Amino acid sequence: MSPESKVKLAVDMTSTVYEVTMDSIRKRHPGISKTKLFELTRRRIQRRPPIWMEEAVPYFAEVARPKLSELAHTWKMTNRDTEEVLKGLKRFWSRWIP
Repeated sequence: MSPESKVKLAVDMTSTVYEVTMDSIRKRHPGISKTKLFELTRRRIQRRPPIWMEEAVPYFAEVARPKLSELAHTWKMTNRDTEEVLKGLKRFWSRWIP
């Protein structure tokens, strides 16, 4: 899987998690305000089960951790890819209330 495909998959998965969570909350609370919806969504996502180190270590052991300088110019993104990623980030950032 190409790096671009991995990023797109991660963005799509994140979008799906938020959409499914918000749909679930809307079903339980019809007529909920956007502010309250985002607050409950944030709480529910933050309450997800923790990732234990013994589960994570094997993953990181398999993946070599490159230096930032090694990544320069290795990820070829088209303008469309960039716009899609930024559009998704802006959409979620605009909904985020600290």
